[in-house]
Amino acid sequence: MQNIINLPKPFDPPAGAYFYYVTPYGVVRDAKPSSYTGELYGCFRTEEEEAIEWMKLFDKMRRLGEVAELLGDDK
Repeated sequence: MQNIINLPKPFDPPAGAYFYYVTPYGVVRDAKPSSYTGELYGCFRTEEEEAIEWMKLFDKMRRLGEVAELLGDDK
């Protein structure tokens, strides 16, 4: 599994800047951080180099959780 320390760091996008974030359905591009209330977390500058790497990690974690559930490991 990829070391989380080596993953791209999220950033806080300025108003009007394009950014990408990871959802359960894939990577989404957005350009309206001013429409959000509160802090934005998990925003990335590029889809290919940054957000996709995090999506891969989340997918691995999800699959590992499913395997643990099948094996009865509820810890």
